[in-house]
Amino acid sequence: MTPTTPPDDPVSAILDGGVPFPVGTVETRLWRFVRTWMALVRYEDHGGAPDDLDQALTGFESLPSDAPGLPRLAAVLMRAAVRTSATSASPPLLDPRQRSRLRNLLRPAGCDPVPVPDWPEVVAAFEAVDAVVGVGPANGRDTPAKVRRLVSVIGGAEPYASMVRLMHDVLSHAEALRDDPAATTAFRKLLDQVQQPAGAAAGTLAERFGPLAG
Repeated sequence: MTPTTPPDDPVSAILDGGVPFPVGTVETRLWRFVRTWMALVRYEDHGGAPDDLDQALTGFESLPSDAPGLPRLAAVLMRAAVRTSATSASPPLLDPRQRSRLRNLLRPAGCDPVPVPDWPEVVAAFEAVDAVVGVGPANGRDTPAKVRRLVSVIGGAEPYASMVRLMHDVLSHAEALRDDPAATTAFRKLLDQVQQPAGAAAGTLAERFGPLAG
């Protein structure tokens, strides 16, 4: 079922034009920041609707690099996308365009003087999925070692630990098939299928990648 946003709530009033837009350069920047944060709140609180994530990312990208609070906004936005990817039938980390935009959050988020408590785990989960989906087990010689390192540091924090270990198991299965050309071809074909953001392959990360984990 496609996530929907309740139409009559204060967040929607801000995002959908129910609250007047202030005038002035400073006010405009502040209002953009508020609208971006509100899109993020709506994304987290109302089922992870892809349009809300897109609105939040677009808002973030419209802000100047020296905007106050930008590092924290980047971190919370990345965390929301990673956590949603663990439960959504359309994980944003499997969308190449959104994954690229999310990757651009890593640098500003890393400048947050007081990082969100689970930031290392957020980064580890993103990097593990990005290594398998973005690079692929057949294209990155360093990918297995990278994901093994992430497994060693992730700890037990969920949903991040399950995401990293799932990607590790997928890579381990791929390595086990390396000497079987037919099995490797079949594995790569299935990997391409499960990486589709939505459609016939719709499902959570665990549902999509579980069969590839051996």
